[in-house]
Amino acid sequence: ALHGKYGEDGAIQNVLEMLGIPYTGSGPLASALTMDKVISKRLFVQSDLPTAPFSIYRQEEEMEMIVADILERFALPVVIKAANQGSTIGVSVIHEASEVACAVQEAFKYDPWIVVEEYLFGDEFTASVLNGEALPVIQIVPHSGVYDYASKYTAGATDYLVPAPIDDRLKDQLQELARQTYRLMNCEGVARVDFMTDDKGNPFILEVNTVPGMTVTSLVPKAANAVGMDFLELCEAILSTAGCKKL
Repeated sequence: ALHGKYGEDGAIQNVLEMLGIPYTGSGPLASALTMDKVISKRLFVQSDLPTAPFSIYRQEEEMEMIVADILERFALPVVIKAANQGSTIGVSVIHEASEVACAVQEAFKYDPWIVVEEYLFGDEFTASVLNGEALPVIQIVPHSGVYDYASKYTAGATDYLVPAPIDDRLKDQLQELARQTYRLMNCEGVARVDFMTDDKGNPFILEVNTVPGMTVTSLVPKAANAVGMDFLELCEAILSTAGCKKL
């Protein structure tokens, strides 16, 4: 149930491993890898898993050089995000060249590394994996047009279509990519893989969440409910994976 820094980045998982206290979900290494968008992106590319074209920048680099490189490599709009954050904190979608520097500075407030991604003009989906099995795909339709912090945590701000109204080909593709990503990152228990499609309907992996939300507006309970698993059954399924000596 812990989110953000120290809760889902492997820190508390390492403490629990050292103390020998059983815990749910992924282990220290899997948690750290999935929280770090720089490492995640590199692993996706190395494993031939589709992810949006991206570039990585360090805070030590000169701001003018970073901005110039972003504008040279990417067409606007572009997505700028802190490398180690959750809940869309430190993420900006930039439509004007004049906004790039401010967005970069904002992202660097949260991490010394940032990831800049090509903006994908498609739909947003998420596929949860519970104990290695993919749950139904959910389509995310934020009323604001951007699935930001407010859209995630404000009741009624976003429509969640489950099962997603998509053809079987895309559904199977998203679920298989979710399973492959889950295995690649050594996830355990429940994890959620987020996707965007491009304007041709091709899916791309955004990131992996090893401690998905469990609130009334959260996605994993919605996906579990779609296969007849109520909240208590879901919690029991997650608790069944509690243990130590995890990667």
